[in-house]
Amino acid sequence: AYGELNMFARKIDCYQEVLSLKTTPQRKLGVFSNMGSAYANIGDYSIAMNCYDSALHMLDECMKSEKKPTSIDTQSKAVLNLAIGDIYLTIHDYEKAFQNYQNGLELSEHTKRIDGTINAITAIGKTYQAMGRFELAINYYKKALEICKKEENGNNFNIYKQILYDRLGRFFFDKGQTD
Repeated sequence: AYGELNMFARKIDCYQEVLSLKTTPQRKLGVFSNMGSAYANIGDYSIAMNCYDSALHMLDECMKSEKKPTSIDTQSKAVLNLAIGDIYLTIHDYEKAFQNYQNGLELSEHTKRIDGTINAITAIGKTYQAMGRFELAINYYKKALEICKKEENGNNFNIYKQILYDRLGRFFFDKGQTD
């Protein structure tokens, strides 16, 4: 609730309180991930990165302790990679953004999570767009759209299509391409 009220300091305080309690590694992993998001929202990217790195480290430890990591663990790792990539994109470190988005894409494809795959492909497109490599950005947006069109049976994919068409429309408008 605090996040929706833009009360990120209180939100972070609550997360830190959870970390001070005796809790499970899985709970801590989620808290570190949520704290990373909160710090990213207030623009404190170095602390956000530390939180995400802590979450990744904990997730890796959990995955090592399991005989066979679950697809949920693998997808959680993909989501963390995408979040880290978003920070690198924001601070214009495109190479590291690409690395993390590519990792997220590979993990999402491995778990066959279409939504994760779409998010990763879209993020790669955003990175190309930020770099001024517009044709590559458009190609990635279109690739993500094609995946959405194949998944017509779910409302979630309609939302992705709306976002991608909006992104493409704004992109073409910003570039003055009306044909």
